[in-house]
Amino acid sequence: MRLHVLVFVLTLFVIVTPEAARGQTQLKVIGTSVAGLVSGQVEVRLTTNAPVRAFTLAISYNSTELAVDAIQAAGAALGAEQSVGSIYDATGGVTLGVVLDAVAPFAGQTIAPGIDLLVATFTATPLVAVTFATSQPLTFVDAAFGDPPVVNTVTTSTGAVIDAAQGLTFVAGVFVSSPAPPNLLYM
Repeated sequence: MRLHVLVFVLTLFVIVTPEAARGQTQLKVIGTSVAGLVSGQVEVRLTTNAPVRAFTLAISYNSTELAVDAIQAAGAALGAEQSVGSIYDATGGVTLGVVLDAVAPFAGQTIAPGIDLLVATFTATPLVAVTFATSQPLTFVDAAFGDPPVVNTVTTSTGAVIDAAQGLTFVAGVFVSSPAPPNLLYM
């Protein structure tokens, strides 16, 4: 009888527990929509069930349609002691490496576990005026940008490095460009 109760409780745990509580680590791009040739802010969010002491991001975009500038740590990662972002406009990519506690004395600074925590932002601007709404994918890619090539990773407070092979999952986003609103002339 006890075995049946244990199996029931474990089954219930798996069914009702959010992915983050079951060990999933995820990076997600939250895209944006703009009208005309104006800039929009793109967010990167982290879901984790363990404290995070560092992460790296590499995101691709269509460089013939978008220009990107100013990638930086944000939100839960804003107090990071080291943050290095790079933009690869010629090949359509951005990278960001963040270490929360990089300088002595090491106090164990981390990002607390949570769901959809804001950790980075960048600004993107359409390069081409459109006549109908157009979506540009913003996709996580490994080893496409940087020297050495940047791989998307999350490093926990225990030193475990989680990448795609260890179960890091990714949700791509989109940057939507719409036609500029017509100029209205009032008399």
